[in-house]
Amino acid sequence: MLYAAFFFAIFLLIFGLLFIPLNKKNQVKHRIEQLMSENKSNLKILPSEHEDKNNKESFRNRILLPLWMEAKKSFSKRLPNKQVEKLDKQLIQAGNPFHMKAADYRMVQLAVMIGMTVLSFFYGLLLGVQGASLFIFLFVGLVIGMVLPRHYLKMKMAKRKKLAAKELPDFVDLLLVCLEAGLGFDSAITKVIGKQEGVLAGNSSAALRNYVSA
Repeated sequence: MLYAAFFFAIFLLIFGLLFIPLNKKNQVKHRIEQLMSENKSNLKILPSEHEDKNNKESFRNRILLPLWMEAKKSFSKRLPNKQVEKLDKQLIQAGNPFHMKAADYRMVQLAVMIGMTVLSFFYGLLLGVQGASLFIFLFVGLVIGMVLPRHYLKMKMAKRKKLAAKELPDFVDLLLVCLEAGLGFDSAITKVIGKQEGVLAGNSSAALRNYVSA
C-alpha cells in the first residue's frame, strides 16, 4: 500500500510537470491569437476613420471654402477703399488675428450681429417677453453684435502696443550694437530679427520684406 501511494505521488508529479507547461503554452498561444484578431479588426476600422476624415476635409474644401471665398469676393467689392485701408491697418496693428483681411472682418462682424440678434430674440421668448420689450431685446442683441468684434480688435491692438513698448529697449540696444559693429541698417535689422522674437521683430520683418519687394 505504501509503495502504491509512493508510485501514485510520483505519477502525479510527472503529470503535473508535463501538463502544466503544456497548458500554459496553450493559454499563451490562445492569447496571441486573440491579440492578432484584435489588431486585424482595428486595421479594418482605420480605413473607415481615415475615409471619414477625408470626407470631412473634402466637404470643407469643395463646398464651404468656395462659398466663403465667393461671399468674401462679393463683399469686398462693396467696401469703400478708405474703409478697407483703415481696417487692414487696424488688423495689422492687432497682429492679423486669424489671418483676417478687411472683408473677412466685416463678414465676421455681420455674422456675429445676426447671431446675437437671433440669440437675443429666442432668449426673450424663453423669458416670456412680448411686444415692444421683445424689440428691445433684439436691439440689445444687435448692438452687442456690433460692439463685440470692435472691442476684440481694440483689445488685441492695445495688447500688442504694450508688448511692443516692453520689447523696444532691448530691440534698440541690439540694433545699436549691430550698427556699431559696422553693419548696414538693413543688415542690422535682419540680424536683430534673427536674434529676437516678438511684436517688433515681426513688424520689422514684414516692413523689410515690403521694402525689398518694392
